[in-house]
Amino acid sequence: MESSVSNVEVCNLAFSGQFDKLKQSMLSDKTLVRKTDQDGRTALHWACSAGHTNIVEFLLSLGVEVNLQDDVS
Repeated sequence: MESSVSNVEVCNLAFSGQFDKLKQSMLSDKTLVRKTDQDGRTALHWACSAGHTNIVEFLLSLGVEVNLQDDVS
């Protein structure tokens, strides 16, 4: 199923704490959990950096990879 949001938009949703929209997007397109932005950062990176623990917990429940490094490491 094709997503209605891009990988960068998902990262922005995670950073800005838009849990409901992020959850809806992730559940409708499970491939988004592995997508990165232009710098290699995932939604998990962004949610962690912004302190959105509810989003972090949700992403972890989906089995997101926790050891990925961005382009800076």
